[in-house]
Amino acid sequence: MRFGFGYGFDLQALKQFTEIAKAGDKSGFELVCTGCTPALKGDIFVGLSQIASNTSNCRVGSFIINPVTRHPVLMASGFSTIDAISNGRAVVGLGAGDTGVYNLGLKPASMKYMETYIKTLRELWASGESQWAGEIIKTQQTGRRIPIFMAPAGPKGLNLAGR
Repeated sequence: MRFGFGYGFDLQALKQFTEIAKAGDKSGFELVCTGCTPALKGDIFVGLSQIASNTSNCRVGSFIINPVTRHPVLMASGFSTIDAISNGRAVVGLGAGDTGVYNLGLKPASMKYMETYIKTLRELWASGESQWAGEIIKTQQTGRRIPIFMAPAGPKGLNLAGR
């Protein structure tokens, strides 16, 4: 059985953050990830870049990033960048939001919002175009369909994750 782990991108401990990623990769961990709590930790995509740049075997992902604080084009582009840096090892851990939204005075995403968001990400990666909030949105960051994992809560979340 292979394991994964995640840890916060602590701006006060950049060297240790990188060393932990390297150690996890060298030890055979399947997944090394960091979280999205912008009011408490550093930017997730900077942290993911550090992990991707300093590992070569493990998958690189978010231990939950929320769809509320990032427009789908920004999310698609960010994870496409991590996927390129990591040579195809990126994964998205998506959840409705907790500290990442509460500390900004926002509310977590509904399951309907999550479903639309996931569909939009997949369309952006597949064709570079989708519809969001009644508008056509575009990106040139297309290519691989990056795996999306969910941190569901309750029956509706489990149902969506299963689909």
